[in-house]
Amino acid sequence: MITIIEEYLKELKVNTIDTEDICLCSKKHVPDPRFLVTLDTGEGLVLLCPTAACNLAGLLREYELAGTTPQGSITKHYGKYIRGLATTIWRNKMTA
Repeated sequence: MITIIEEYLKELKVNTIDTEDICLCSKKHVPDPRFLVTLDTGEGLVLLCPTAACNLAGLLREYELAGTTPQGSITKHYGKYIRGLATTIWRNKMTA
């Protein structure tokens, strides 16, 4: 059985950065990322900086371990944007 992490990593596409491209994980990236990854959440494409992509993979792993939404003591370590993406991806996987 393929795990949600394997599925997630398979879906990532690396893109060179364009001045129009933006990752919404924070208001300002320091330093600016040299590339972004594209991910289909099941509800559309999102662009993620490398840090956001790694954080999302970590949170999705927590979803898998818990079998449901992880406890707040775990999710509080992730930003609101990453928590929202993880919830969307998990919900779409469960309804697929």
